[in-house]
Amino acid sequence: MTIEDFDKKHEDADDKAPVLRTTNSSAHEGSKTGSSSARQWLGQWTVLTSDIINDNLILARYGTIVTVGLLSAYGLYKTPLFFRYNSVSDIPCMSFHNRQT
Repeated sequence: MTIEDFDKKHEDADDKAPVLRTTNSSAHEGSKTGSSSARQWLGQWTVLTSDIINDNLILARYGTIVTVGLLSAYGLYKTPLFFRYNSVSDIPCMSFHNRQT
């Protein structure tokens, strides 16, 4: 069997393969409203987003890890524990109000 015979055999098999078709009934066509098209758009957008994430799963994981790390560092940086005053006079008086001596 040569390569040409093999290709011809598979081309013939592809021509005989059953094709799945959806039914287009008039009742179904008449039921399309704005909400179903919005639902279809949202579904297509969700599938597209899911496919992009699945195709780039490692990149999505590292992106999530980096984002969580940067947001954690930013949150810790902005807490009063790590806030740095340039001088004692910059500290608000309310910080000393309830102080016991």
